[in-house]
Amino acid sequence: MSEETPPSSPAPSEPSENTTIDRPLALLLLTSHAHAPPLQPPAHLKYDLRCIENPPKALRDSHTGLSKRLREHLRSHRDFCELLDRAESEIREAMSGLCIEI
Repeated sequence: MSEETPPSSPAPSEPSENTTIDRPLALLLLTSHAHAPPLQPPAHLKYDLRCIENPPKALRDSHTGLSKRLREHLRSHRDFCELLDRAESEIREAMSGLCIEI
């Protein structure tokens, strides 16, 4: 009988989607507090959509925010586009210092 050599360890591989990462990641959490008590701790960024005109009731009742038709309706209003652009800019700026390359 000959002695068998133990199998060698596999070579290290690139991280996969299932790999646990020990570094902190930035997390963007969007919360709507609607009619609830104020958030604790308070939100860093706040956007009040009450100044945006509601889409027609028929459109609201038959479509969600994922609907192209509803998004097109909202984007046809300058006030909505300005708020959306401002929110995107402020969120990107706030997240830019938190992003970590993986």
